[in-house]
Parts: sequence; C-alpha cells; structure tokens
Amino acid sequence: MMRVVRFELRRLWRSYLAGGLLLLTVLLTALFFWFAQVGVGQYRTQLLQDLESKDQSVGQEVNGLQFQIKQTDDAAVKKVLRAQLNLASRTDDGIVAQIKAVKQRNSPAFIAGGLQVSRYGPQFNKTGAGNSAGWSDQQLLQQKQQYQTLQKEHQAFESPTVTMQAPGLLVNWQRLLASPLTLVLVILILSTLWVTAVFTANRQWMQLNVQPAWHWLAANWAVMSGIWLMMLLIANGCMFLFARFLGSPLLSGTISWTAVLPGSKLTYWQAWLLALGQSWVSFIGGYGVWLGLTQWIQRRRRG
Repeated sequence: MMRVVRFELRRLWRSYLAGGLLLLTVLLTALFFWFAQVGVGQYRTQLLQDLESKDQSVGQEVNGLQFQIKQTDDAAVKKVLRAQLNLASRTDDGIVAQIKAVKQRNSPAFIAGGLQVSRYGPQFNKTGAGNSAGWSDQQLLQQKQQYQTLQKEHQAFESPTVTMQAPGLLVNWQRLLASPLTLVLVILILSTLWVTAVFTANRQWMQLNVQPAWHWLAANWAVMSGIWLMMLLIANGCMFLFARFLGSPLLSGTISWTAVLPGSKLTYWQAWLLALGQSWVSFIGGYGVWLGLTQWIQRRRRG
C-alpha cells in the first residue's frame, strides 16, 4: 500500500500539479485579501455616510425644538420641549462623537459614542421625534449590548463580514474554502491525475501491477486528502501573514481569537476550527464519491 502511495506522490510531483497548486493557493489568498481590503474601505465610507445622515436628521430635530422653545410662552410646554431637546442633544452628541471617531479611526471613542446614542436614543424615540433618525428601540438595544461587550473585553469595533483583523479575516476565508462550490472545484482539479490515468492505458498497467486493485484508488484518495489539508494550512498561513503585516483595522485596536464572533455563540478560534474541519471532512467524502463514480463510468464504457 505504501509503495502505491509513494508512486502517486511521484506522479503528482512529476506532473507539476503540486507546484501549480501551491502557486494557485497563494494567488487566491492574495486576491481574497485584496477584496477584503477594498470591502473594509467601502464599509468605512458607508458607516460614515450613515452616521452623517443620522446626525442631519437629529440635528434638524434639535433646531426645530430650539425654535419651538423660542416661539412659546407657556412654561409647561417649554419644560416638555426642553426635556426633549436635552435628549435630542445628548443623542446627537453621541452621533457626532462617532463621526469624529470614524474620521480619526478611534475605536474606543466610537464605542463610547455609540453607547451614548443607545442610552438616550430610546428615550428620544418615545417623544415621537427620534423616529426621524431611522432606528428602532430593538436596533438600539442590540447596539448597546454589542458595544458593552466590546468595551468590557477591550475589543475593537469591526464588521464580522468585512474585516482585516486576523481572526475575522481567517474565519471568513476558511468559510469560503468550506463552501460547496469551492469544494466541487477543488475536487475536479485534484482529481485530474486520477481521471486522466483511469481513462488511458495507464489503468491497464496499474491493474496488472497493483493487487488488490482498490489499493490504487485508496492511495490516490489518501494522497489528495493530505494535499487538500496541506493547501488549507498554507492558505490560512498566508492569510494570517497578510493580515499580520499588511492588514489594518477598520478603526483601531485588535480583536482576540477568544472573543465571541458576533451573531454566534462560538469564539473566533472555534469558528475557524469548525470551518477548517468541515472543509477537510467534506472534501474527503466528496472526493471519495467522485473516485467511485469515475470507476463506475470507466467500467460502463468498457462493458
């Protein structure tokens, strides 16, 4: 069995497929990193635009309340309007602080401003004027919980889907490598040596010299499963180096591998390991099925 495995390794090396796979792995990793970098820039721009839009809406409410206070002489009405103005001003101050933090790329200040908004925003909403900013109490509550967690754990503010932080970037990259489409493409590429051998005269030679015949299939399956695991480790290693030396955070600060991934109960480390395991195990099963299918097709052709 080991002799057949060594034979498959030599076939892989002599075909130059191994070098091509290594080059392809590095190039695709660099391409994903570049797209992630572009995505972070676009997300920062969109975040700033959304905040400025909210600042404009709340600012209009502040100006309107100030005008109403000047126009009325009723002490009771003025008291109500001033209370609303206080809530509106504090909410707007939080938004302005976030805008400034985005421009300065200051994550702690951004989180602090967001906490101020989530504190006074719901009270402002109850006055009926806060709805113009386009947020709901539920959104503000979720924002408050997210920011409190980040502040407590000293984590940076990041988008979980678009990030240059190593933990988030590697989780997103590995999840892509575990997707069904990626696995189908990888299975087709890595099965090139097997398919070309099965449907040529090499198959007859292998059948005569390898006994039992299934050893060849098992050897190819074992070799390619190991190659895919190696490709996964190389791809993730390259991505980690890219993130470590070329990546930059959305604002500032870092994210820990032990932090909980937003929208999940898993830490970044657990989410990465889960995606890595899914990618390898799914490949093992899918590649085995594909080998069996090609064997069946070849026999049908001979029959």
